[in-house]
Amino acid sequence: PVRFEPGSFFRPLFDAARQALRTEPLIPVEDGYTTAREARVTADPTIRELFGNGNPYRFVAGDASPGLLRYLRDEIGCAEIISAQIIADATVGFLEGQPNEWIIRYYAYLRADPARVELARQTPVIRLEDGSHVVPVGEDGRPSVFLPTPGSGFPMVRRAIAESPAARPLLDVLDIAAPDVVDEILHVVLAKYEDAEVAS
Repeated sequence: PVRFEPGSFFRPLFDAARQALRTEPLIPVEDGYTTAREARVTADPTIRELFGNGNPYRFVAGDASPGLLRYLRDEIGCAEIISAQIIADATVGFLEGQPNEWIIRYYAYLRADPARVELARQTPVIRLEDGSHVVPVGEDGRPSVFLPTPGSGFPMVRRAIAESPAARPLLDVLDIAAPDVVDEILHVVLAKYEDAEVAS
C-alpha cells in the first residue's frame, strides 16, 4: 500500500481511515462487516470455503484484490490464516462437529499437498464409525484405525468416508488399510499380554 509521509497533505486522511478500519465494523467479510480483530485474510480459496462463514473464522470477502488483502494484513492488522496453522489448530471438538461431507472435502484438501499430509499424520483427522476422531497412528507407531471390515472389532474409518473417491486417496497415503493377521497379533494378542503384565 502507498504510505504518506508525516506532514504530507494526505497523511491525516490515511491515518483516520486506518484507525477507523482497525476499530469499527467496516471490513467486508462473507456474512457482512466486522472489525479488524475478528476479520481474517487468506490467499487460499479452499481455506476460505472450509473454515469461513464463522466456521470458525470470518474471512475478508473472496473478491478482495491481493493489494487489499496485503493492506488489511500489514496496515490494519487482520490476521492471516495459512494451511499449516489451520491444520494444527483443528481440534477434536471442531472436527467432530463437522458433517461427513465437510470431512471428505477436508481430506481432499489435505491430500493435495505433501506438507499437509505430513501434518495430518500428527492430528486427529480420522473419523471413526462412531463419529469420534483419532490420529492415524498411535504413540506406539502402530496404526490406530483401519478400513471398514465386516466382523472386525478394530477401530474403523466411518464407512461413508472410506468409500468416498474424494477421501480415499488421503487414507491410502496415510497407510490406512484393512486389518490383517499381523494387526490381529499386534492389537489383540499383544495388548492382552501387556495388560496381563501390568496386572501382575
